[in-house]
Amino acid sequence: MSVIPVSGGGLAQDLLILCSDITYRKEALQEIERLNQERFDEQMRQQVLRSAQIVEAQEEERKRIARDMHDGIGQMLTALKFNLDALDLSQTEKAQAKLEKLQQLTVKLIQGVRMVTFNLTPPELSDYGIATGLARMAAELSKLTGSNILFENRSNFNGRLDTVVETNLYRITQEAVNNAVKYAQANFILIRISHTEKMLSIVIDDDGKGFDPDEVEQKNDGSGMGLSFMRERMQFIQGRMFIHSEVGEGTRITLNVGLESDYFFFSF
Repeated sequence: MSVIPVSGGGLAQDLLILCSDITYRKEALQEIERLNQERFDEQMRQQVLRSAQIVEAQEEERKRIARDMHDGIGQMLTALKFNLDALDLSQTEKAQAKLEKLQQLTVKLIQGVRMVTFNLTPPELSDYGIATGLARMAAELSKLTGSNILFENRSNFNGRLDTVVETNLYRITQEAVNNAVKYAQANFILIRISHTEKMLSIVIDDDGKGFDPDEVEQKNDGSGMGLSFMRERMQFIQGRMFIHSEVGEGTRITLNVGLESDYFFFSF
């Protein structure tokens, strides 16, 4: 409401009162505030959910490492101890044969220890960045698994990302390679990294058995948990993941993350 004095001459004055109905505008503002609050609440809920899933993924990673230590390295150490206790040096031929077996067991034990320790964050990742970390991963896993795992830096990317982004990209790639070796029984795996001014891409190709992504992720037997954690990690760093796979045709996993977000900083 607006009240305006109006003089018609002399001492007498009139009042001009202008009124407008702002009910619709008020209702629209209230609706906007409600939608903004709902959007904020949903973002907070998603953030809490992602954080919980990341923590769960980290806990699963710890359990996996502990299981590898107990089931693999622990059993080999126990076998090594028993064989050493049973070693009779007075029987030369038998002792020689047993020493050869102990040597083979020791080699397997060393490989097991290297595999477990390699699954922890490598120093190359924190010191030199994602490109060097992935190159090291390909070289080490190729030696440890016997598969032909290659790395290609197509755009000579040597920039640095935030530690959170680099760690998650590394873990997702590591999970993809491990799945290709363990489940897809791939003989050839290629990890490629490339970038433009706005985006960094990592592509993991393998010649394994392949699978139906929708079918695997919908299963309730836990087999799709790895893919779910990979997707959650990408969402956590505001990236996107694409999976293309067919039974008998191998698998391609593409990871894209923007280079213009707050997570990114570039250095040489």
